[in-house]
Amino acid sequence: MPTPAFALLDAVALTLRLPRRVDGPDTAPTT
Repeated sequence: MPTPAFALLDAVALTLRLPRRVDGPDTAPTT
């Protein structure tokens, strides 16, 4: 069986990669 946690983390990381880079810490979801 695959890794659901890894898939979720990957998706979240990819989605929060752009805002996280500009903002820095993931405190503000929508900057």
